[in-house]
Amino acid sequence: MRCGQLFPSHVRGGPFSQGMGGGARTLNKVRTGYRTKSLVHSPNRATSLRSIKTPPLAPPLKGEGNYALRLLLLVTLFVASPCNAQLSLDAELDRAAARYAPAATPAPEKVDALVAEAAEHYRAKRIDDAVAALDRAAGVAFAAEATGKAFELSLTAAEMLRKAGSAAEAAERFHQAALSNTRDPRAAQAHATAIEVLGATLDGAPAERLDQYAKLLDQHLSIWPESAAANTVRWRRVELVARRGQWDALLAAVRSVGPDDPHFDRSRELLVSAYAGLLVEDRSPKRFDAARDELQPLIFVDPRAWPAEWSPLQREAALVLARAAVDQHAEGLEYGKRLLVHALDDPPPPEPAWRRRAATLLVVAMLAGGEMTEADDWLRSVYKGKSAEREQLLITTLNHLRTDPGVGAGADRLLRSLGALEGEVRQDAQSAAALVAAGRDNEALQLYKQLAAERPDDRGVQIEYAKLLGSSTDAKDREASLGRWRLIESRSEAGSDGWFEARLQRLRLLIATGKRNDAKKLLALTRLLAPTLGGDERRAEFEQIAQQLEQASQ
Repeated sequence: MRCGQLFPSHVRGGPFSQGMGGGARTLNKVRTGYRTKSLVHSPNRATSLRSIKTPPLAPPLKGEGNYALRLLLLVTLFVASPCNAQLSLDAELDRAAARYAPAATPAPEKVDALVAEAAEHYRAKRIDDAVAALDRAAGVAFAAEATGKAFELSLTAAEMLRKAGSAAEAAERFHQAALSNTRDPRAAQAHATAIEVLGATLDGAPAERLDQYAKLLDQHLSIWPESAAANTVRWRRVELVARRGQWDALLAAVRSVGPDDPHFDRSRELLVSAYAGLLVEDRSPKRFDAARDELQPLIFVDPRAWPAEWSPLQREAALVLARAAVDQHAEGLEYGKRLLVHALDDPPPPEPAWRRRAATLLVVAMLAGGEMTEADDWLRSVYKGKSAEREQLLITTLNHLRTDPGVGAGADRLLRSLGALEGEVRQDAQSAAALVAAGRDNEALQLYKQLAAERPDDRGVQIEYAKLLGSSTDAKDREASLGRWRLIESRSEAGSDGWFEARLQRLRLLIATGKRNDAKKLLALTRLLAPTLGGDERRAEFEQIAQQLEQASQ
C-alpha cells in the first residue's frame, strides 16, 4: 500500500467502499467490483461517490459506537500504513466515523476488541480466525440489540470469505445476514450480493447448486419485490432457465421481452439458443416452420435482401436454421446450404469458431447433396492439413451418411475429427471415435485401451475397442479383439441381439486369422444352442459365414 492511500488497490471496491450519502456509507458497501478513489486523495469526495453507478446501501441503524466503526474500517486495510501519512489517515477515519448518528445504545466494548482482533488476523492472512472473531463480535452486538452493527460485522465476514475465494460459503453468509434482519434497509442489497456471488459459481455446478440458486432468486422477489435489484433478479431467472436447458420455458420468457427492455438484445440471443435446443429435441417440419417464422426476421431485417453486414446474432440464427433445414428434405437441404454460403462469404469476416462450425455443416450438406468437389473445397477452408487426411475425413463422413443420413449429426462427428487432428483430444469415447474417423488408428487404440480399462461395464466402449482391434493388420491386435468379443458375449444375455452380434464378430475374426476349423465348430455350436440364429436378418449373416467356410474347404 502506498503511503497515504486509504484503500490498497486489491481492497478497493470491497464491502465498505461505496458512498452512502455524506460519506458515511463508505463503511457499508456489500457488492464489490466498483473502484472508488481514496478519501484521502480525492479532491472532491462527493463527486467521486456520486460517480458510482450501483445503488448505495442505506445507512446503518442507530445503536453503534463510533470507535468500533473506526476499527471496522481498519479491517479493510491488509497492512497498516507505515508512513508519515498515518496522522492524515487517522483524521480521515475519525471524520468518516463521526458522520454516523450518535449511538443510542452503544455496542459493548468487547465488540471493539473483537473487531481489532479480526483486523489483526486479517492482516496476517489468517482468514478463518478473522471470520471467527467477527462472528463473535456480531453475536455480542446482536445480544446488546445493536442489530445494525451485528449486520455490518456479518457482511464483513462474508466479504472476507468472498475475497479469499470461498464463494459458496460467502454467498450463504450474505444470504443469512439478509434474512437475519430483513427490515434493515441494506438487507435487500446483501441478499442480491448472495445471488451475485453464488451465480458466479454455476459453470459446471451440480444440479443441487442450481436449485439453491433458484431458491435465492425466488426468495428475493418474495421478500423484496420492489428492491433496486429486483429487475436484475427477474432476468437472472430467465438466464437460469437457459442454463438448465428448459427450452420451451425459455422461449415463452424471451417472447415477452419488448424492444424497450434493457435485456432485449440478450433476449434475442436466448431466442436463438432456445430454438437450437428445441430443434435437437424435435426435428419435425412443424417445429422447423415455427423456428423459421421467428428466426428468419432476425436475419433479414430487410425481407427483400440479404444482410449487407452480418452480425454475430444473424450468423448464429442462420446456423441454427440451416442445421435444422438440411435434415428436413431436399428443398430444406438447398435452403440450408444457401443460408450458410451467404453467412460464411458475406462481410464482415465471421469469427473463426463460428466459421469452423458453419463450414463443417456445409461440408456435410454438400456431401449429402453429392457435391464432393465443393465439399472438399470447404473442408480445405477450415482444415489446412494433408490432403490424404481430408480425403479420409470425407470418405468416413460419407460412409456415415449412408447408414445415418442425419447431416447435423454428421457435422458434429466431423467437427470432433477436426479437433482430433489438431490435438484437441479429450479423454472420452467421442474423441476416440473422432481419431478413428480422422485415420489416426494408433492414437485411437491407445485411448480406447485406457477407456476400456476404466469403464469395463461400458458396452459401447468395449464394442468400439474390439472393432478397432479387429480391423488392425497386426496379429496380436486381432487376437486381442477375439478375446474382447468373447468378454462382450459373456456379458450379454444369451440369445439377445447383442449376444448374436458378438458371436458373429468372433466367427469373422476366426476366419480372418485363418482358424477355419475353430470357426466351423463355433458355428455348429451356435446352431445347436440357438437354432433361430437371431431372426431373419441375423440368420442371413450366419448363412453368409457358412458359405465362406464351405468355399474355403473346397
